[in-house]
Amino acid sequence: MTGGIVYRSGKGNPGNMTPRPKDTIGPQRGLSAHVDPKLAVPPREEGAQSKTFRVAKINIVHFQELQAHEDETGHVSIRPAEQSTLDEWAGSRHPDEDPHPLTKEMQGAIMGYMDVEQ
Repeated sequence: MTGGIVYRSGKGNPGNMTPRPKDTIGPQRGLSAHVDPKLAVPPREEGAQSKTFRVAKINIVHFQELQAHEDETGHVSIRPAEQSTLDEWAGSRHPDEDPHPLTKEMQGAIMGYMDVEQ
């Protein structure tokens, strides 16, 4: 995927724009996003009241080091080309430190936010 908008649930804070160590393995490794904003939020449990979620609109054309990999479901995995860089990025997820350059790249690609009701 080389251009377009993807959607990630949550705000643009460093914690939400940095992967967890558990997100460094598997075919969907990296930060999760989706091409459909309604699928970027958790599904509503049966019988639960609807909720409104804040969703970040991310323009992937602004990516320099990051890449967006879309699968057949519209899920988008955002990650650098090298696994070692992804591991380093995930290891930087500490609230008391300056954000990693890839976290800043993610934040710089946010075009705005929208609310999605689920």
